[in-house]
Amino acid sequence: MGIFDFLKKKKQSKEPEIPVKNLDTGENLSAKKIEQIQTGKIAFDQKEILNKINTKNLSSMQKMALKLFQKLPQNKQEEIMRKAMNPQEIMRNKDKVLAQINEMVKSGQIDKNQAELLKSQLGLR
Repeated sequence: MGIFDFLKKKKQSKEPEIPVKNLDTGENLSAKKIEQIQTGKIAFDQKEILNKINTKNLSSMQKMALKLFQKLPQNKQEEIMRKAMNPQEIMRNKDKVLAQINEMVKSGQIDKNQAELLKSQLGLR
């Protein structure tokens, strides 16, 4: 062992990652990401998710609101989402939420199975 060997990074034996295909989205998942999903410790990148939103079918007001939401700081975005996903707020606007889900099914954004899953997750059964 030489004098400068301590500066070199030690090579760790790394197992090759075998990608697994996600049947829902079609993306390849690594073993680490699968473990995070199974344990519920997955961190979502909000900016990436917001950038993937298809704005073709949105009105100009909705596009403007989305841009304003994207410009907000991360903690403010989380606070707004927490308020919006509050169960009391969902029940107060139950008819509007159901109408929006049905409209999404009609426009082809989601299929009926996804709509039923969403309704059950929001407690709108």
